[in-house]
Amino acid sequence: MKRKLISLVFTLALMIGAAVIMPSLGIIKASAKTTYYENFTMNINSSKWKDVTKSVNNVDAAYYYIGDLSNPMNSTAVFTVTTKKDAIDINIADMAEVIVAQHENNGYNVTGHKVIKLNGYEALRVDATGNDNGTKMRMSQYLLIENNIYYVISFGSDDSVYSKMKPELESVVNTFKPLVRKSVAKADVKLTNIYYTGKAVKTKAVVKLGKKTLKEGTDYTISYKNNTNIGTATATIKGKNAYKGSVKATFKICPKKSKLSKVTSPKTKQIKATYSKVKGVTGYQISYSTSKDFTKDTTKTVSSKKTSKTITKLSKGKTYYVKVRSYKTVSGKKYYSGWSNVKKIKVK
Repeated sequence: MKRKLISLVFTLALMIGAAVIMPSLGIIKASAKTTYYENFTMNINSSKWKDVTKSVNNVDAAYYYIGDLSNPMNSTAVFTVTTKKDAIDINIADMAEVIVAQHENNGYNVTGHKVIKLNGYEALRVDATGNDNGTKMRMSQYLLIENNIYYVISFGSDDSVYSKMKPELESVVNTFKPLVRKSVAKADVKLTNIYYTGKAVKTKAVVKLGKKTLKEGTDYTISYKNNTNIGTATATIKGKNAYKGSVKATFKICPKKSKLSKVTSPKTKQIKATYSKVKGVTGYQISYSTSKDFTKDTTKTVSSKKTSKTITKLSKGKTYYVKVRSYKTVSGKKYYSGWSNVKKIKVK
């Protein structure tokens, strides 16, 4: 059974070769429901079909049927798909004579050919029989051109079970669809700002195209530039599978937060804020207010050399709320950390 199956797979691969198709693409992603390829999709029931793409040369997809395990002969069925980019944009019907001749030159008996509709696409169907080491084989093939891509879909089995297998084979073929990609060039991209770590960072991306939120890894990949130092980093969103094109967006790499360790009132009408040092920053900002939500606040800037700040001329007996943040100036632009924890103090 195994030898016979492998032989059949290569027989169908030769059939594609007879049509002079040079493969250029490989599998991108597969799942039990839909298999995504560079240029097309096809629904696959993994309980019935086994992916043998890697074991067959010069095809984009190859599967053999394993659904009817009660009868090994009924399991001998295969379909393959091959694509070629930048195909000559001609009427598929014009290829019929050439394709039939190539099949016959490779030892196949063409039993019929006609132009039909495959899921709404114009396709040439060729039916043929052949002999594989004494076993009579029956095969069919669809050829179509869409968006300047040439698709060849081949399927077949032992002639004795072809009639039984045909509905199952064609049910899969009939899910075939050329992949019409949507561009992500106008996608709405929101990126989360990240704190500096000293290493290259990645951010959380929310990518929406219309009302749909795209999924990283399935719908797009993301790459980064200038994503190590404090400043502005760039992320490039590149479409994948059903999506094409790319879009760039930026996010900030911010300094680390400083921790406000304590706040005291050393003298009348004074408060002193002490905070932790952050390496590599330009300075700090101290914000204070009599309102705990800082609706009316005052901000003082302190150099990076200091880790405390004494503020004077405050209202005696008033309670003040205090917080701190670090910042770094890069090419004339200030990048701020988030605010620290808040502490309150009653002024002497």
